[in-house]
Order: sequence, then C-alpha cells, then structure tokens
Amino acid sequence: GSHLSLYWDIFRDYVLNGQIPKLPNTYIPTLSVRKIRSVVRLITQSPTMTYISLANHLGISVATADNTVRDLSNIGLVDSQRILGSFESLCPNPQSATEKIIDFLRSHTVYIHTKDLIETGGTPTLSTIELSTRDEYSFVSIDKRTLRTYIRKIIVYCLEFGLLARRGHLFELS
Repeated sequence: GSHLSLYWDIFRDYVLNGQIPKLPNTYIPTLSVRKIRSVVRLITQSPTMTYISLANHLGISVATADNTVRDLSNIGLVDSQRILGSFESLCPNPQSATEKIIDFLRSHTVYIHTKDLIETGGTPTLSTIELSTRDEYSFVSIDKRTLRTYIRKIIVYCLEFGLLARRGHLFELS
C-alpha cells in the first residue's frame, strides 16, 4: 500500500542495511531535577521499596508515588512491579544513577536535536530547539505552550547534568 507500517518504519534500516535502528526517546519526566536528586539519594539508600513507603518518605500521595516510579523506570533507575506496588533500584550508588540519567538524556530527542543544531554551527535558542523538535511530538495532541514546557524541562535536565551550557538565551554543548 501507499502507507508504511510502523514495523517497517522502525526496522527499515535493519532490514535494508543490517543496522539496528536508533529510536530517540520522547519521554518527559514529571519529576523536577531537584526532586529527582532527592529521590536518587533515597533509592540508593533503600534499594527495594513499596510505593507506599516512597510516598511516606517523600510526603506525597500514593498516586504521585506511582508517577514518580514511572519516571524512575522510564529513565532506567528502577525496575518496578506495579501490580505488587513495589520497585527495586538498579543503581547501587548516586554515581551510577547519574550515569543512567545522562544516558537517558543523551538518547532524548530534545538533546539530540539541540546537539545537531549546535554541531552544524548554530547556537540555538529555546525557540529554535522547539521548532526543531516539534515534529517528534506530532504523535500526541499537545498545544505549543505545553510542548514548550516539555522541551524546557528536558533542557533544564541537560543543563543540570552537564550536557548543555547556557550563554544568555543561547545554548551550547558543555
């Protein structure tokens, strides 16, 4: 037919060239950078926890703890057992957690597009980065303001974890 299947779109490079496709992630954590730092300290001190104990330690609801664990799982910091309401840390110490967060960010479409803009001779602004990554989020129906908030959150993570630096309104690689 005239439309490619999702399978073909994803695995085309492998089928044609034997190359494993690189799929940038588009996941936007709900946790702020400040909050993830405190959660990392907690999960490296208590490697196995329930959602209830996480909620109690952080002073949040169990539903918010579920969102927190979802973020940690998507970033690669924990292995969660949602049915059991528990999770296990995949990071024995804060340094390994930091490495996993940096790996997550390096695979993120916002960082990849920002890095590409910089490496092709540009010093992008938030607006330039937003325009560059907009198509990556075409699979969800979100307005421009929400997308800008999402992109800003990943940029803040990249700044805080040393992948990007800011010079006024412009971004550069660290």
